Amino acid sequence: AFDAAREAAGKIGDPQLRSALLLQVESAQRQYESAARAADRAVNAVQRGVAGLNSAVGALSTAQRLQAQQAYDLAKATVDALTLRAPIAGVVQPGGTRTAAPTDLAGLLGAAGGGPAGIDSSALAPVQGGPPPGVDDAVPAGGRVSAGTPVLTIVDTGALGLLAEVDETDVLLVRAGLAGSVELDAVTGATYDARVRSVDVLPTTSARGGVTYRVRLALGAGRLGEGEAAPIPRPGMNAVVHLRVREAADAVTVPASAVFSADGRDAVWVVRDGKADQVPVTVGVQGQDLVQILSGVQAGDRVVVRGADQVRDGQELG
Repeated sequence: AFDAAREAAGKIGDPQLRSALLLQVESAQRQYESAARAADRAVNAVQRGVAGLNSAVGALSTAQRLQAQQAYDLAKATVDALTLRAPIAGVVQPGGTRTAAPTDLAGLLGAAGGGPAGIDSSALAPVQGGPPPGVDDAVPAGGRVSAGTPVLTIVDTGALGLLAEVDETDVLLVRAGLAGSVELDAVTGATYDARVRSVDVLPTTSARGGVTYRVRLALGAGRLGEGEAAPIPRPGMNAVVHLRVREAADAVTVPASAVFSADGRDAVWVVRDGKADQVPVTVGVQGQDLVQILSGVQAGDRVVVRGADQVRDGQELG
C-alpha cells in the first residue's frame, strides 16, 4: 500500500504537493511499523508465558485499526492530490474553447479588387485549427492526453459582461457607470440592462478599418416584451448595445431622417403655405431615431421626414 501511494504521488506535477504527500506516506509507514513491532513483542511475550493472551490480541487489534486508518488516509490524500479544483465556480464543459477562424486574406483582397497577379488565392486561405465542424474534440474516458491538450473548460456564468467597440467620434461621451440597454440576436424582443465598467485608453482597429475603443460593460437581467424574465445569455453571443450618453427633457425633436447637410450646416425642410422652405438648424442631443433641435424649428412646425435629398426650395408639397 505504501509503495502504491508513493507511485501515485510521483505522478503529481506540483512539486510542493508531491513532497507533502510523500512526507505523509513516510509518516504513516513509520507509525504502522511501530505498531507492528509492538504487536510482535506482545505475541512473543505470550509465547514465552510472560503476558496474557488478551494483551496480545489487543496489540494486534490496535495494529489492524491503525493500518486500516492509514490506508484510508493515504487513499484520501492521493485522491485529493489528483483532484483539480478550479478557483471559480462555474459550468464544466468537456474539451477546450474554440476560436473563430480569422478573416482570410484572399477574401479581403477580393473585396479590394483582387489580389496580386501570379499568386494562387488558395495560398492565402487561413489555416483551420482544430477538428472540422461537427467533430467532437473532447477527450474520451481512457483516452491519451498529451501536454497542452485541454481536457475540460470551466466557464464562470455568475457575472456576464459585454465587450463593445465604440467609434472614436463617440467614445469621449462614454464613461464608467453609464447605463445602457442590450439587445441579443439570439433572444428576439428581449432587452437587458447594462452598465459601463471601463473604457480602454488605447485604440483598436475595427473590421471596417476605422479606429475604435473597447468598452467593457456589466450585463444585468433581461426582460421580454410581456415583462417575463428573459433567458440568461451564453458567452460569445452577438449583441447590440445602446448607451444613454446624454438626455434632454422637454426638447423640440425631429426624426433623424429629416436632418440633412447643406453648405456645411445642418438643415431641415419646413412646410409653409404648402411649399418647402429650407431652414438651417442647430442640433443638440442626437439619438438613433430622434434629433434635438436647439434653434431653427419650433414645436408644431411641419417638416419633411423622407426623401429630403429630392426636395427643392420652394417646391410645392401636398
